[in-house]
Amino acid sequence: MMEDENIPEWSYGEAGRFVPEALTSGQREQLLNSKDKIFPRKFTQEEKNALLDAVETGLSINADAKEHLTKGGTALDHNATLTDLLKSLAAAKQKLKRLNGRPLDYVDKAFVEGRTPFQFDGSGYLPPFNMSLTSSYGYQVDSLLLKTWLHLTDLEKVVTRATENIHVDQTWRPSDHTHDTLVNHLIEVWVEKYGKYPPPSRTGWFAKFIFELGEVIGENFGLDMAGRCIRKRKEIYAYLLDVKLAHGKVQAATE
Repeated sequence: MMEDENIPEWSYGEAGRFVPEALTSGQREQLLNSKDKIFPRKFTQEEKNALLDAVETGLSINADAKEHLTKGGTALDHNATLTDLLKSLAAAKQKLKRLNGRPLDYVDKAFVEGRTPFQFDGSGYLPPFNMSLTSSYGYQVDSLLLKTWLHLTDLEKVVTRATENIHVDQTWRPSDHTHDTLVNHLIEVWVEKYGKYPPPSRTGWFAKFIFELGEVIGENFGLDMAGRCIRKRKEIYAYLLDVKLAHGKVQAATE
């Protein structure tokens, strides 16, 4: 008799980890005293420090992103994993649909045996086996098959939505990821606070800020980086909006 398999432990992606003194006091002072107009013209000292505080948080997230890129793969890898899972779920449902006739009779008999402590087969007692969720089923195997079908269908829906939430950029390079993580965080902070994007131009203050920040912390942030990240962010939000609208149309059509 097959023994129960050990229930797997599902581990989620790790949360961002704190990196103490990600931006040193000397680096902060260097950025505050920059002569290259890397802050908005009317920014107060308090506002400048608030942006540098966001850099601190962004560098912590950036360090975590580097670790995840090494251990967890890229968005393309994640999408492939979920797509493969969807194929397996669809295949399992197809096999359930084909369970008819005598094979189903045998499965139903085994199901009944699973609900009974001992079964006599004419030559002796068969060893008992226990199902994990016996109390949630009826007295025929149809109840188990129906719940299994519905669970597989729900999981298909969840995984499908998960794949829709992954934006796969075919031009994306792994080397872009950790740099983009920091810049995207700063863009997000700015949008949340001011309700608009920072200027995308390579001659604007934001591009200059990102460029000089890279020089100060020893990273190669080009002047085009700010504009590229803003453009990609807008593309992702447009993509997610299209998905949301498409789901809304489907839901309206089925109501």
